[in-house]
Amino acid sequence: MNITERIFNFIKKAGEVASEITITYQEERKILRSSYYGSINRLEKQGLIEKRKKQKRLYYAVTEQGRKYRFPKKIEHERRTDGLSTVIIFDIPETMSRQRTVFRRFLQHNDYALLQKSVMISPKKFSKDIVELMEELKVRPYITVLSSKVYYF
Repeated sequence: MNITERIFNFIKKAGEVASEITITYQEERKILRSSYYGSINRLEKQGLIEKRKKQKRLYYAVTEQGRKYRFPKKIEHERRTDGLSTVIIFDIPETMSRQRTVFRRFLQHNDYALLQKSVMISPKKFSKDIVELMEELKVRPYITVLSSKVYYF
């Protein structure tokens, strides 16, 4: 679970107990300087939480859209036992840049390491979930999947 998801879940759970999470302006300045700010900012931009002001305090509340939102679950891939690695090479056209970004982030989120911008590697087996995503994004013709032995020199 990444930091953004942890913060969102905290705000959501706290909202079940208390109607709001309040912070002072000084506390907000500390948050702005921390790594949490990026996560809170992303959640706000996605419309999952909103900042509200009451007197001299700020608070974050989960929006209606946030109540319905479910973070994507990490897919459990089976580890390869044949000593090979799965290599995915993709050359998705610039006109499909959104699909390319979604595909790359999905692979990174599921333990694929970036060798180059369009080459990913993992010691896990290639899953049907990746095939389903390729079909959904309509990028299958631009992707090659290899099984390869990795040598370190």
